[in-house]
Amino acid sequence: LPKDYISDNFNLAQLPPIVERIGYQAMGDDAIHTDEDSLIPPYAIQKAAEALYLMIHARFVISPRGLEAIRQVMTMDNTVFGKCPRSTCRGTGLLPYGYSNDYTSANTASATTSKSSLCHRYCPFCGEVWISWDSKTDGCAWGPSWCHLFLMCFGSQVYAKELIAAAA
Repeated sequence: LPKDYISDNFNLAQLPPIVERIGYQAMGDDAIHTDEDSLIPPYAIQKAAEALYLMIHARFVISPRGLEAIRQVMTMDNTVFGKCPRSTCRGTGLLPYGYSNDYTSANTASATTSKSSLCHRYCPFCGEVWISWDSKTDGCAWGPSWCHLFLMCFGSQVYAKELIAAAA
């Protein structure tokens, strides 16, 4: 993420209460209470910072600037996010996909929920969503609509070879 995007207060709108809630949830009962204040453990600050970064990332990738940045990378190599395992897709490059825009902290979610909250991969050729077992990124970094927005804007440019091969 560009530093100027992160430092622009407009891009942080309505995120502070969400990040604060995530930090308190991560902290649980581990806060050290003094007479006037609470000391927040470093892991709670880390979890809140991670959530903030992912939510800013989600906003950036759907912006025209973010879409263009990813188009430039994917025009050079559209398999940067992996290839579809289906033989009929002929190695079509996958796109990141999250089932939700909501950050799901591993500390607050069950094992089932946290598995589905991880970033998956979407194949634009067959339309399947593939579970990415190696992903440790929360799916909220991309959300459920980014890959479709990207395809509407740049699909024919990024996947030109696949479209020509499918037509043949």
